[in-house]
Amino acid sequence: MASPFSIFRKNQRLWMAGAVLIAILSFVVAPMLQSFSDYGGSTSGRRSGTDVAASWAGGSISRQQLDAELEQLGIANTFLRKLAVDVKEKGGFPQVPEVSPDFGFVGISPESRDPSIIVQRKLLAAEAKRLGIHFDDQSVKTFLQKFVNGKLSGEQIQKTLREVSGGRMSLLDFNRLMREELAKQVMLRVASTSQRFEERVNSQGLPTTVLAPPSKNWQYFTRFNRTANIEVFPVAVNDFETKVSSTPSDRELRDLFEKGKSIARIDMPIQTEPAFLIPDMADFEFIECDIEKIVSEEMTKIPEDVLRAEYERRVKQNQYRVPDTSAPTQPTPTQPNPTDGSKPANDGTPPDPTPENQPANIPEPVTPPASKLPPTLENPGSEPSPDAPKPADNSSQSSALPLPRKQQNGTSPAIQLVSFQDPIADKTPPVADAVIIDPPSTATPTIEQSTTDPATAPVPANDPANPSTVAPPTETQNTESSTPAPSLTIQDPAALGADVTKPQVPPMRIQTFEEVRDGIARETAVGQARRVLDQAIREIRDLMVLYSVDRRAYDRAVEEKDKTAVAPEPVNLQEIADKFGFQFGRTGMVDVRTASTLRIGRSVVSRGMRQPTLQFVQLIRIAPDPYEDSIGNTFVPLTSTGLGSQFIFWKVEHKTPETPSFESAKESVRALWQVQRAAELAEAKAKEIASRVGASSLAESLDNEADRNQVLRPAPFTWLNAMIANFDIQLSNVDGLKPIGNDFMERVFGALPGETVVVPDFAKEVFYVVKVNSFAPNEDELLVRFATAPNTTGVQNAANQESARTLPAWFSNLQKQLGYQGR
Repeated sequence: MASPFSIFRKNQRLWMAGAVLIAILSFVVAPMLQSFSDYGGSTSGRRSGTDVAASWAGGSISRQQLDAELEQLGIANTFLRKLAVDVKEKGGFPQVPEVSPDFGFVGISPESRDPSIIVQRKLLAAEAKRLGIHFDDQSVKTFLQKFVNGKLSGEQIQKTLREVSGGRMSLLDFNRLMREELAKQVMLRVASTSQRFEERVNSQGLPTTVLAPPSKNWQYFTRFNRTANIEVFPVAVNDFETKVSSTPSDRELRDLFEKGKSIARIDMPIQTEPAFLIPDMADFEFIECDIEKIVSEEMTKIPEDVLRAEYERRVKQNQYRVPDTSAPTQPTPTQPNPTDGSKPANDGTPPDPTPENQPANIPEPVTPPASKLPPTLENPGSEPSPDAPKPADNSSQSSALPLPRKQQNGTSPAIQLVSFQDPIADKTPPVADAVIIDPPSTATPTIEQSTTDPATAPVPANDPANPSTVAPPTETQNTESSTPAPSLTIQDPAALGADVTKPQVPPMRIQTFEEVRDGIARETAVGQARRVLDQAIREIRDLMVLYSVDRRAYDRAVEEKDKTAVAPEPVNLQEIADKFGFQFGRTGMVDVRTASTLRIGRSVVSRGMRQPTLQFVQLIRIAPDPYEDSIGNTFVPLTSTGLGSQFIFWKVEHKTPETPSFESAKESVRALWQVQRAAELAEAKAKEIASRVGASSLAESLDNEADRNQVLRPAPFTWLNAMIANFDIQLSNVDGLKPIGNDFMERVFGALPGETVVVPDFAKEVFYVVKVNSFAPNEDELLVRFATAPNTTGVQNAANQESARTLPAWFSNLQKQLGYQGR
């Protein structure tokens, strides 16, 4: 019998030809057929690339064009970023609007895989054309010239485009794209009616100020800076539910049910509005791990000698030094007055010039010989002799105070302010302060006076024509310096008779081991406690993961109707928690609002290093997905962190939103109808109280003492919270009141001083009778402050948020005007 190999060898060429044919069919023909099936065929049921993806008045775009334009937008962004980097390396920065310092945004739409960004650009370009806004190739050229900031030539720009695009985008393609992008950016600025954008002209790419009209700035400025002083009397709605005497008809209840059957209460915080939809609900099992309990257990395991050794080591590092408050603190004795006749001992040693060691004994002043003093100081009451030699004019130097000389220990001397006054005859008015410079090297205080022009020389202290004079000299003149500085040098204020009492720093002590033992033990135990906790969580998680995998396989087998499938043995988290000394818990079926009141409901779920965290309550709205590994699936182990505790848990049951029947929700509907009637009675009562307030105080208008005791007088508040204006725009809190809405602020700040208004809280559970006493500051002062800082950060942020809220509505209206249809 012939071998198969011999048959192959005889027909080798035929086999090779067949293999080549198969390869051609597989790698050439099949993709072409698939492409035809996708874009041109009608038998596959898939949409063709030539199908219209969107249309509007005067234009349309196909799916194939969408893909091509998305690719070109990505190339354009990469090209501009490369240009921006090159420009920055040459010392420039793009001088066009909206370029971020990190070049994450380069003045055009960022690249995205979402086709809607291209459709948006087409619609805005069409609207710009309708308004007569037109950009040509010269506009794009001007844009590039400003973008490169004169740092790159035209050849370099074109070379960069070729390199970045790989030849897939020409300059003509870039110009066409940029004409539409420039039109889009202009339309977005037009849509932001409260803002005016300016081109960046700095070299750092810092954001320029976003300006709003002066009237809008003034509006938000007053909301951040004007405070209201009010009195409030609350009228609770639930106090009137028992006073509702009428009964609803079946028709009224059914109409009320129809209005709220598709709305969940959690999405409708106003309690008088209908909301009967049963929201997402879920049940969780969890184990709560208390880190403090583990720390306490680990503290007891640390040997005493280890703690003492750690204590000794820290003491050697000068830790645990605290003021000894038990020792009495004695102030430094008052310096003796040199004029009181006392003569302290003087051993002749120079005093310590440092402020901490000022001498307690001041040498007795010595009157210098008359022949040693200049005429103006020898006899302060006389005029200088006309025969005395006139010194050289050096007034420019003598008028300036010399800088303090640095002391020998390298520290700057202390500067003291002293009011110069005659120590003997206190008859002259106080004089200007003088700066006291560092003391001389001798023990005797000296006065140094340079030989200056009489016009600039010091005037005698007892000259009645000039009260701003220095005291007459009572100290020896320093004659050793050949070029004395034109200044006064005084060793201590006590030399002039000042009463100086210097507080003494209390002595220090080292805390005992018993005082710091618990702190050392805790710091030592925290690291080990964290390791113990992590190890325990890993073991618990491994047990839960094993069950989760088996449970997932079992559920899949049940879906496939595999009758041999066996349910895995459930994991008892109660027993596991008891084993590790942790606490087991179960939430039961809860919605988002109920779960937020639980300890685990206020925790944050960790999802891995590269995934963002989320609040625990968000898991309730994430429905299970049997085809994906979703965190919303049941029996998926997760961990979260709260205040002082760590949780490991899983969802055991989930219920999607459900519309109840009228019969099942009838009692809830009846209760809401009664709340609505009670709210009407509460509002009527509040208005009746407000009508009789008038010019009197709110308390005087109430009927009894119990009501008067309920009057609230919150601290003055502003409309918007200025404390967080740099981060968010929120209403201010009003002390003692339930959460309020913008309607409350509008009514209060729109009232006149002395006026009384009625306004409910945000949920309409309470109607407040508000007596507006006053506003501060007055409008004139606000205008002055506004003139100096009209565009603060809070004002800008508020205007930006207002514009952001109006932009989606504007674009939706634009789509209707252009007859937009997306497919």
